[in-house]
Amino acid sequence: MIWTTFRALEFAVECSKVKVMAIDETPQMREDLPSNVEFQQHDVNDGLELYYNSYDVVHVRCIGAGITSYRQLLTEVFKCLRPGGVAIFIEGDFDLLEEKQMYILEPASDSNPNGSWLQRWVQAVRKAQVHRCKLKDPDDSPETLDKGLWQFDLYESSTCGTGSIFTPVSPWPESDLPEESLHYKVVGVLMRQNLKIFLHSTQSMLIEDGVSREDTETWMAHALSELEGPLKAWFRWRVAWGRRTPDSTVPIVKATPVATAKNFKAHMFPSPQNIEARKNLMSKVKHFARPQTHIRNEQQSLEYIKQRESLSFSTRGKFFDD
Repeated sequence: MIWTTFRALEFAVECSKVKVMAIDETPQMREDLPSNVEFQQHDVNDGLELYYNSYDVVHVRCIGAGITSYRQLLTEVFKCLRPGGVAIFIEGDFDLLEEKQMYILEPASDSNPNGSWLQRWVQAVRKAQVHRCKLKDPDDSPETLDKGLWQFDLYESSTCGTGSIFTPVSPWPESDLPEESLHYKVVGVLMRQNLKIFLHSTQSMLIEDGVSREDTETWMAHALSELEGPLKAWFRWRVAWGRRTPDSTVPIVKATPVATAKNFKAHMFPSPQNIEARKNLMSKVKHFARPQTHIRNEQQSLEYIKQRESLSFSTRGKFFDD
């Protein structure tokens, strides 16, 4: 089960013998799908009883903006796993980090126009999401992923982990290793493109949260300029994973799945050449000079949370009492 339309299609092509189920709140329209992929329309906030005890892998990515209780989602996903199944969660962190990935960028403000306007924007979006979902506790938000799945007895503790994946906000990183330079150039261009879309698509959310249209236009102009300029910043993706205990005795009743939509949204399929090129690149990633991934155990995860909360300009744990 994979909650990312493009990734579901990509995974289905790569693993033709695996059955892939993708869930989305909005209908997905496409007819020429691989025979091993299926889409269903469903709001995960309503629970996942339809999918209990059905999957070996559940991949949840970038849906936190609309989840009213992320902690409840983590327990619901567990119930979707077969004994021994693996759950993987990935969500964005709305605090951009500076070039060395050690400190949080200072956001621009009325008193400090020299700060980062992109940072101001993404942190304002996080605030708006907290208000829209009526969240009162950080553990009901994607921030709980930094604690890992150890906080639940449901998952096998020895298989759990947390991590950070860093992507540049634009193609600014350089390297003496050609593969690393190419990697960050491609990722940076894609991130810049996605962030531009993000800016435009979240403008209405900021206005809904009380920011004037005039201010959003000013902020956006500055943020777009930063993306085309010398801003050296990283976007962090928080990751958590764990396995359902193979001999779990949690009582779960499997329900009959709902009917699948007949039409699906058009998406581009990755070519075999692109898949092979990515495999070759990944074999060289371990030689990259810049760290792009950090893995943590339970104790390191708790220490990381304390460190993040103590950093200047951190929004972790904030906005929930506004």
